[in-house]
Amino acid sequence: MNSEVVARLQAVMPGVTDLDCIVENVSRITEEFRAQAFPHGFGFDSFEVDDVVNYFCSEDHYNLSLRKVRGQGILYGTIHADLRRQFFNDLPLQARIDVVMPKLRHFNIDVHLRDFVGMRSRVPILDVEDIGMGHSVYRLSTAHGEVVVKQEDVPNQQFYMEFQRALGYPWFRSQHYVGKRTWELTDYLGPTNLNDVLVNHGVSDWDGLIDQLARHAAMGDVLGREDRHFENYVVQGNAILPVDTSMLFGDGNEQWSERYIAGGLYEICVLSQFVDDEMRFAHYFSRFQASYMAQCRMLTNAKDAILRLIAEFFDEDRELSYRCSYVRQRLENRDYPILQFHRYRSGMEEMMRRRVIRRAIQRKVAVDSAVLDRSPILKMYYLADKGRVSTLFLLELHRQQVEAALETNGIIQDEDRVEMVRLARRVTQLDWGEFS
Repeated sequence: MNSEVVARLQAVMPGVTDLDCIVENVSRITEEFRAQAFPHGFGFDSFEVDDVVNYFCSEDHYNLSLRKVRGQGILYGTIHADLRRQFFNDLPLQARIDVVMPKLRHFNIDVHLRDFVGMRSRVPILDVEDIGMGHSVYRLSTAHGEVVVKQEDVPNQQFYMEFQRALGYPWFRSQHYVGKRTWELTDYLGPTNLNDVLVNHGVSDWDGLIDQLARHAAMGDVLGREDRHFENYVVQGNAILPVDTSMLFGDGNEQWSERYIAGGLYEICVLSQFVDDEMRFAHYFSRFQASYMAQCRMLTNAKDAILRLIAEFFDEDRELSYRCSYVRQRLENRDYPILQFHRYRSGMEEMMRRRVIRRAIQRKVAVDSAVLDRSPILKMYYLADKGRVSTLFLLELHRQQVEAALETNGIIQDEDRVEMVRLARRVTQLDWGEFS
């Protein structure tokens, strides 16, 4: 078996030695991943060695994606993303280039890359790294800078950067290309996202961060931006830049906002960092609220310019454009920010209850790690929340299973129930003012 795999790799990586070591490493990572995966039928399977080798050897196999069922609320953890990336990133430099170059040529991404960096001649690839989470996203190092290549169906990220730039906020280059598939090429912004900073207690300017997050929350609500979790904000100095902004103008986005907040993932959830300090919690809530409302007023005042930008970017008739109608409805509704804060409050109350459940699961695992083998649903949530500030995202889809597992394993104690009430009350006791 190994000899067959080595022969296949030799055809792709002719200048690479120690191919046996590559096969052994793939086998090792596969075994490590299997320990973090789930029973058959759960909806999240491990990789097999053939899956990875086929990805290495096939020019039309662009993404190495996590093998999880979509649309059923199956979550992955940072451990799963780390291991998935290792398959590619642990390859020697020449092997990484040998694997990715045929894919870039097959999908004409090399042509898009020349356009992006402003070259007519070939752009040599000096290094490449997979920086994606659930699927492959490549950071290409070239003599003309570092570029991120991502498969993307719609040009919304490029639009969002033009929107940010028009408002005078930090932005970066993003260009959408259409060819055999559709692609997004962007500037590489660095390795640090906001979740990393929060988990490692690395915030140096809380006032500035709260103001920025509130502004992004307001803009995200008005434009129907989904998936605004902390890993989708890259940190550069004291500035945060939104990435992966492809999901815009989404029907039902307001309801999804409440779900994401309950899961501890949206901008206002940063306030959970202060929930045990009542005065700071109230102070930063007031600051967030004021910055959110100020941004809403600014967007309302800039309505005509925003609608013009949408119509011009998407080449649509302003009066017939669904996107323009979507934004206009929110900017012309004076009660929209109030309605959103109703949802924010409801989501935050639930987030605080889930915060206690998350800690209770962690407490149980610390003394009885075998509970994760007995209960796949608890394992999923334990791993999904580990190293993140999240709180059981999409619990509403799995509540019956989770509650049964909590009861069977005696995880929730009386003091936990008291703590749930205390933290939820701390949210309701904030000065919501006209938002109450």
